[in-house]
Amino acid sequence: MKPVAVAGDVFAGLFSAGVRDAGYEVSDHFENSDYGHGTAELNFPQTRFHVDASTWREGVAEIRKPVHLFFCNPPCAIWSNARPNTGASHGSAWSAGASAWQEDPRVQWHENLVRVGLDIKPKVFVLESILPAWRRGRDHFMKLRDIWMKADYDVTLLLQNNMYIGGTQNRKRLFFIAHQHPLVWPAFTAPKTVGELLKPLGRQTGRPLRENLAWCYARSKPGDKLRKLTKTGEYHGPGISFLFTRLDPDAPPPVMISHESMIHPKEPRWLNLDEMRALNGVPPWFKTREMGLGAIGAEFARAVHAGPGKWIAIAALGGAGRKRGPIRTAVVVDMLDPKRVVDYGMGEEARRMDREEAEEAPRRAPKPHAKREEVSSVDPARYPLMEEDNGRVGRYTRRLLLDGLGDQAVLDCIHAHFQGSKATKADVAYHKYHLRKEGLRA
Repeated sequence: MKPVAVAGDVFAGLFSAGVRDAGYEVSDHFENSDYGHGTAELNFPQTRFHVDASTWREGVAEIRKPVHLFFCNPPCAIWSNARPNTGASHGSAWSAGASAWQEDPRVQWHENLVRVGLDIKPKVFVLESILPAWRRGRDHFMKLRDIWMKADYDVTLLLQNNMYIGGTQNRKRLFFIAHQHPLVWPAFTAPKTVGELLKPLGRQTGRPLRENLAWCYARSKPGDKLRKLTKTGEYHGPGISFLFTRLDPDAPPPVMISHESMIHPKEPRWLNLDEMRALNGVPPWFKTREMGLGAIGAEFARAVHAGPGKWIAIAALGGAGRKRGPIRTAVVVDMLDPKRVVDYGMGEEARRMDREEAEEAPRRAPKPHAKREEVSSVDPARYPLMEEDNGRVGRYTRRLLLDGLGDQAVLDCIHAHFQGSKATKADVAYHKYHLRKEGLRA
């Protein structure tokens, strides 16, 4: 008989696909919303779906016990670099303090999943999120640690890169794992390049780029963001999203935020559905609904991909039956670099991060200025607001910094497009600081 696994907030179900391929029976899905529910139902017709937290108690009663694995993927946008907020800038929510995430109603989704997890009492509980969740929301994860340790579980916070654990993308993520037996990590996998992933598909076609993007593409190199070609003085077309990137056939795919963020490496066109499936590691048997590529790509982007899902499910099963020590432990395992896997105490690491941020805070705190004394030569009309800015000063600021504009030029553009803004150079410096920490700016 197959071990039983239960899912929570895995949306379209790619995480479930990986767990199923690891040999489990995925008996139930507990969802806080109906996003992606249609796709999951299409692929798992024998699974029971509970799409409303108010019905979960009845759902728990229906589960065949014992449950070996409860795995979940609640929204990570709470801690995302692109997280919308109600402040004057993208950074204002974070600069308000580490508790800003507590205002997001989706925190309740996490609490709902932990509550049902404690009711189910699985051998292993896994929650996936983005790396900034540990830095920005570590109070949340320390609270989860305490809850699960009180329930007699050991806790492991695993930091990993999907491309080394069966994934197709250079995609750094974390797994919060509460477990009642030791975990056994499967072997690392070798990353595959874009070229290697697309080669089995043979000759393909796709929607061509519009004229201004094709112009940039013709002058680009693999791996280039097309926007940088608009800064040569020869480009006179409309603004271009900073997401538009020509894929490098000799490198693993980066994180694909949408179907129109990555462009074919050798042809001036967008990717088609088969290529999107290959670069997102979608199993051949997994079905997609009849809907636009944008909607399909969004479901892929929000998912824990099948390869990493299978890897962590095998890890959860590998130590079954093994004895653990008498004292409950909580550790961070950092395997972002497979050649240098290290582990350390979870509380110790949280305290170190607290000290580090306390030391950095005086240097990054915004300082008010009565007026702007400098003026740049930039023409703000060349840097209009774009849809991806979502009307947010912070997103606009980050985009201009990534385009290479200087501090004063960015500030002049902000004041030109956001009437009444009180942004200063300190606000621009705040975003530069975080871009450097994220490895996006030298």
